[in-house]
Amino acid sequence: MSQPTPTPLLKAKMKTAGFAAAAMTLTGAMTLGVTAAPEILASRDHAIEMAQMQAEVDLAAAALGLYPVGPGAQIARQLGLGSAESALNTLGNLAELLPGQIGDGIGTVTDLLQQVLGGLEGIGLLPDIRVPRPGPAGTVDAVGSLEPGVQSAAIIGLVSILKTLQANIPLVPETNDVVTLPGGDVVESTANLATILKNMPLNAPGTSVKFELLPGVEDIPDPGVFVTTATKMAIIPTWGLGGTNAALASPELMKMKDTIVLIVALRNTSRPGGGIVALLNPVSSLFGLPLANADGSGTDKVISEINGGLVKETTTEHTGNLTVWDITAAYDLLSDAPSTVWNPLAWANSGVGFVMPSYLIPSNVTDIAEGLDGLLGGDILGGLGELLEAMTGDDGAKIHFQAADDGNWYITYDSGHLPLLEPFQVLPRTISYIPGFKLDTPVSSSFEDVLTQLVATGYQDVNMTTDSDGVATFERGFDMAGEQAKLWQSPVTLTQGLELPQTEFNSVINGLDANLLDPDSQRLELFNNTAIGDAVYRNPVTLAAAQLARQLLGQLKGALNPVMNQVQGLAQPVTEMLDGAIGQVNGLIDGAGVQVGNVAPDLYEPMMKVNRFFNNLPPNNWDDGIPGALGGGGSSLSLPFNANAQAKVADDAGDAPKSGLTASVERTLDKTGLNVSDLNIVDKDSAVGKNATKIAAALKNPAAGLKDGADKAEARFNKQLGKVKGNLAAEKARADRLVGAEKSGKPDNVVKTVKENVKERV
Repeated sequence: MSQPTPTPLLKAKMKTAGFAAAAMTLTGAMTLGVTAAPEILASRDHAIEMAQMQAEVDLAAAALGLYPVGPGAQIARQLGLGSAESALNTLGNLAELLPGQIGDGIGTVTDLLQQVLGGLEGIGLLPDIRVPRPGPAGTVDAVGSLEPGVQSAAIIGLVSILKTLQANIPLVPETNDVVTLPGGDVVESTANLATILKNMPLNAPGTSVKFELLPGVEDIPDPGVFVTTATKMAIIPTWGLGGTNAALASPELMKMKDTIVLIVALRNTSRPGGGIVALLNPVSSLFGLPLANADGSGTDKVISEINGGLVKETTTEHTGNLTVWDITAAYDLLSDAPSTVWNPLAWANSGVGFVMPSYLIPSNVTDIAEGLDGLLGGDILGGLGELLEAMTGDDGAKIHFQAADDGNWYITYDSGHLPLLEPFQVLPRTISYIPGFKLDTPVSSSFEDVLTQLVATGYQDVNMTTDSDGVATFERGFDMAGEQAKLWQSPVTLTQGLELPQTEFNSVINGLDANLLDPDSQRLELFNNTAIGDAVYRNPVTLAAAQLARQLLGQLKGALNPVMNQVQGLAQPVTEMLDGAIGQVNGLIDGAGVQVGNVAPDLYEPMMKVNRFFNNLPPNNWDDGIPGALGGGGSSLSLPFNANAQAKVADDAGDAPKSGLTASVERTLDKTGLNVSDLNIVDKDSAVGKNATKIAAALKNPAAGLKDGADKAEARFNKQLGKVKGNLAAEKARADRLVGAEKSGKPDNVVKTVKENVKERV
């Protein structure tokens, strides 16, 4: 089966050949000086030819890269699916295992696809699609391998047009407030969509020109134009921990000012306002390790202002090149975890959601299904109307969009379900999806509001509002996903906490009133028959009892609310004083963190070096995956412990032979230049530095390291054995003395001997 040479390898070969030819020509002419003119001209022509070939290769380079990162992407890479070419190689290798014409047919198809891909890549039309090597260094190296090419013009044009259109969407505000889809009706949903599109962030280096019209014509939108200076673009899809990988790579990615970097993060563990790993960022950042999304918006610098009478022209230079589109679901444990340790109920809620993801099914899925059914059934207008009504209701699922201050885009899906209630509601809700069945959950639904508010107090985006009766309501705003959460701080102050008992009391009564104590609104339908539901919920006794209970609870609520308000007023001065003290303590903690960060060791560069070191360890070419390592896919790689790797190779100095693994490790160490002094973490002369030096030496020569360790272990054992023998001999002597004292029959001798023995032991 044919194995086409990867284009990046071909580029490297051409580049090396071109540089070598030019260097040889120049060096020969300068050194000899007596070369015949025809030979000089021939060498010159060859150098020019190679330079032209290099220019053609650069023109055909991929300026657009798609690099999935994260554990899932690495698993796919190990399985031989890390790139389009590797996937075809893997498929072709598997086809060879199939008998008869099946394998031949698949082999032919893979050959054809390889030729097509090679042709597209050769003319620069195929993006560089592959899984980078593990870790942030692998991501940085993959993005850094992009080169300007025929795709550059398309990137410049599309990004410039997109950002120019955004600047000229008429009558739409620029805002970083949360915008929600769908709205309350079709008109509101359309307006929200326009706002979302206008404020969708895509940071790109370049220049913008804004034309501000003078007063008197302010009804006309101020036009603008944007032109990017970037020539390359990298798109990095991530999932879960892949977001942390991208966050760690961001400082280096933001230095590549000729490249637009777009990170599309799903369930991002490094979301600043809820990522489970980002919660550690206040500590890790002291050591130079960013575990939360970076602000890639850069700086905006006004370089010229021209007032032309009726129009003012402002030219601004933009330096930002990195954007994170962060997408998750409310209460997700990985990416929307509680902001504080002081709310165990909120953590339990996220934990239940992690093991029961069924809560993500939208609460209005039945209405949406009915609208789709009517639309597909031929009732286009009626079905479309039902579908729009279902999607724009206030009680259904919502999607919150925020273009945050950190230059990133945070999208949060809220299904309308609370994970805590999922164990009680998932089965009735699932049955209700079946046509002809409807099972309400009056008991659990009665407590949904109070539990939702209590869970909301565990998130930093919680908002408190108070009604005319002085009753507070706590609700999440989904507007702080880009702000760093601090586990040691409570989102609710002590003063706000005074409102919680009253809120819980009223929420429980309101929940019972709207659900369990409103049997007339409950439904129990089985096989399109509501007889059982009518008998249970709508019989005279149930209705009368529910009505009486509602009246009593209403009177109780009306009587106790004024009392609760008075108690809150009496305690408020004390809680406000305590809140001020807590605020000062939090300020001191934040300041101490900054001071520690000024003296703490910067581990970022060492981390990147260690990452690159391990990426180059044998087997150092996993890009073809396990099938390639086993000999497929055209890979010449051998596993470190197979027969080939165990073959002995001579040392450069002619010393004792080394195994294939030892030689490969040594070559990797030489290639990466990794040593203890490069890490800049500890002094190499310190105890830690000396131990690290010994470890590095052991890596270079595992056999010597093992022998040295064995010798030291044997010496320690013999030393310890000698101590044990000496202790046993001394203990026997003490026992003999005590026996002699007892034989003397004199108690004083026994007491004296015991004291001496004890003193000797001590």
